[in-house]
Amino acid sequence: MVKNIGEYINSSQKKVYILDATASVYMIPIDKYNKDYDMFLKGNLGKDGEEGQIEKLKNEENAIILIMNSKYKRNWQNPEKVRSYIINNKEKTGEIGNFEIYE
Repeated sequence: MVKNIGEYINSSQKKVYILDATASVYMIPIDKYNKDYDMFLKGNLGKDGEEGQIEKLKNEENAIILIMNSKYKRNWQNPEKVRSYIINNKEKTGEIGNFEIYE
């Protein structure tokens, strides 16, 4: 699964962000790092918290966002407001591994 997600990210013409605490498992092997999203836990969001992350995502153009599939358990520090924003404001275009794909 790590290989498939890595290949998906590398072959995409768009920026791909994994908004999950497990992002580093997928990003490190392909030598990629997304500062604001790869350690996606409430405690790592900085002074603007979840609202700040939502504002950043509103300004992202030409990006793909992966969030943990609803049928899997998420980390207790997962920013649920951000997750809800993505589900309610982006279009789900598919699934890969444990993740749902939004654009």
